[in-house]
Amino acid sequence: MLTVLASVAIFGATVASRPADFDRSVESISFGGSERSFILHAPPAGTPRPLVIVLHGWTASGALCEANTRMAARATERGYVVAFPDGTGARRGWNAGFIDLSGTKADDPAFVMAVVDAIGRKTSIDPRRVFVCGHSNGAFLSHAVAARYGDRVAAIGAVAGTTGVGERRLAKPTGRPSVMLIHAVDDSVVAYAADSKALLRGVAMPESAQWWATSLGLAKVATDERSAFPGAQRVDRWREAADGVEVLAVTLAEGGHQWPGGRTVGGVETRSGADATKMLLDFFDTRPRR
Repeated sequence: MLTVLASVAIFGATVASRPADFDRSVESISFGGSERSFILHAPPAGTPRPLVIVLHGWTASGALCEANTRMAARATERGYVVAFPDGTGARRGWNAGFIDLSGTKADDPAFVMAVVDAIGRKTSIDPRRVFVCGHSNGAFLSHAVAARYGDRVAAIGAVAGTTGVGERRLAKPTGRPSVMLIHAVDDSVVAYAADSKALLRGVAMPESAQWWATSLGLAKVATDERSAFPGAQRVDRWREAADGVEVLAVTLAEGGHQWPGGRTVGGVETRSGADATKMLLDFFDTRPRR
């Protein structure tokens, strides 16, 4: 169905350096009757730090996501603990509720939070600064995590994702997370627009952003911020000044179904002119849960 991360089959790619006090380890936890794994970049326990969970696309893995996004080195430089979990199923995917690309019916939103809890037992995490982001199927799950666990997750980032397929949609969020969406209009795998000929035509990105804004009771901010987001065709923002909750939707003019600025089999993605990892970290830096 979705050949979504063929472009990130970066076998042999090396992970960039990280601060000296951060270790890279492969961790496992028991969940739903099976052993689940994740890569962790973390220092010993000490000062509580922000945490970002990064979710791979269908057919990929935590290790491929680690190499493709380059999130580990860039987030740890800012003091973040970073984790890259593995999905399940024959081709490794996630069950986002409205679509299950794992084929296992695993409760993956709950699994993500179990990873957060496991990391909190190993190192010191700031509970006000827990973030989740993902690409494609991982973006679907990021939305699902925010909808169910918005009282624990401060913000999420969805790159080339959707909030529903057909009549199956996200449930109304239980908390008030901030949400960032990044999507290229020429994505041929997950549709940006309702009239796209993409392989998966779920809820269009503008409608997904509006759904979040309406669900959170946010007002549209009239501003042209394209110059602040290289590669952007348009930028839409909804905000609640009282508590800082925000929905930010960045429409890229080009880039297809890649992680903007990430590694691919052909080298670093440059067609989009964007850098999704930087955009997400900049967003997370200023979005603690209030």
